[in-house]
Amino acid sequence: MNYYNKTVTLLEEALGSSLTDTQKLMIFLNDSVVDEKFDIANFVIINRITPSMIIAKLAAFGNLVEEFWENISPEDVSEYQSNPENMISSLRKFEENYTDMISLDYLEKYDFDVTELSKKIPYAMLKALNNNKKLVSLNMEYLIKLGVSNYKEIFEAYYELFLMDPSNFEEIFIKYDQEDLVSKLEKNIGILEYL
Repeated sequence: MNYYNKTVTLLEEALGSSLTDTQKLMIFLNDSVVDEKFDIANFVIINRITPSMIIAKLAAFGNLVEEFWENISPEDVSEYQSNPENMISSLRKFEENYTDMISLDYLEKYDFDVTELSKKIPYAMLKALNNNKKLVSLNMEYLIKLGVSNYKEIFEAYYELFLMDPSNFEEIFIKYDQEDLVSKLEKNIGILEYL
């Protein structure tokens, strides 16, 4: 039985009723991400589709949920069917353990509180930031050299930008008068969406 069917069956038995089409779609999207057919989590994050963030959360957690199912015993499945709240609690602990293994310590040299920062960023993005330290650092250093004093605020609002190729990242800023751009960014980082 695959992840999608297993999840639908478990939840329907635990809830004592059929899942809605929307709920099944969410599980299917999650399964698609696990199989790397497409990455709905990053699509939603990059496009800031706020009403869909619950799907992003589910999708970002997809790989962990798959591993979670692979490592639970038949007794655990029976327990979760009887007490779905225990499954939710176990999933949370499982996620916390994996999130703890991801380190953004390299951002400390830019004066970030990495513990607080890690709590705000979805798992999929944390993983990407962890796996692309050099790329993120190059883009961060470019902003600092440009004279942007609120680079931390920009990072926390638009961390996906820092995963861009450095030449593409620079192209966002280089086409404008540097002093004027820095001044505008310090007043309103939202202008990044229009650059």
